[in-house]
Amino acid sequence: GDGGSIIGYAISGIFASSTLLGMRSDDVSLNPLGQLASGGKELINSSLGWFGIYIVTMSAAAASEAGIGPIKIPAYIAKMISGIVGPILSFFVMLGLVAGFILYFMVPMLPFMYFLFAVVGWIGEIFEAIVAMPLWALAHVSIDGDNLVGAASGGYYLIFMIFIRPVMIVFGLIGAYLSFMVGVYLLNKLFQLAVDGVGESLFVGDTLGYTIIYVIIVYNMANSSFKLIDAVPNQVLRWMGNSTPTFSDGRNVDMQTMQGVAAYAGNQMVGSVTSMHRNIR
Repeated sequence: GDGGSIIGYAISGIFASSTLLGMRSDDVSLNPLGQLASGGKELINSSLGWFGIYIVTMSAAAASEAGIGPIKIPAYIAKMISGIVGPILSFFVMLGLVAGFILYFMVPMLPFMYFLFAVVGWIGEIFEAIVAMPLWALAHVSIDGDNLVGAASGGYYLIFMIFIRPVMIVFGLIGAYLSFMVGVYLLNKLFQLAVDGVGESLFVGDTLGYTIIYVIIVYNMANSSFKLIDAVPNQVLRWMGNSTPTFSDGRNVDMQTMQGVAAYAGNQMVGSVTSMHRNIR
């Protein structure tokens, strides 16, 4: 029916991003973060465009039901728009906005956030080392007198780690970006093969489903890759045969808050749309 056609056009218009579809074929750039940000911006722009269409459609349907304005819509069509098509369309608009927000804002900012938290953690290590110096000096005391270092050997490893951590953070950043580039390249080469293996796409919702799955994979891949910025400095002492934990061990950066922000934005979007719908009616 007309409602199904409207929803189908909306799904195609919102989620059929030319940049993302191009990345899934042969248009693979050496700057995947820039490409993903462009795809996210397309999702946001198309979602906002369909949100405007949703507002105009809902307003016209409400005005027609109330007998106001020059536009006259049959009663059954107006009820179908306000009761079925409108809420479904608002859901897809919200989904497109959240997906675009993840690609356009969250993924490109992950390297900066992990790098910033790693630097702040290094500053915290320096402060903790200053506080622990008197205790470390006492640890050199040995009762038997045969060991100059005593129980303080681990402290030398930690001081050494403080000095080399800035270099390790930079190496971690380089390794994280390289691993993310390789991961996105493999994803773009294999994702379309996996989609084609499912069978010929006959349902317009396939565009929605595969795009959302693609965004989820990219976000989790970025989150996993850029954790190297913090993980490399924390684990480098293992290569020296030392198991002394560094000051930053156990304080891994958790980006779950960012996911919560995206979910909260989506919920707020749904709440605003619902309130607007009720006000219009």
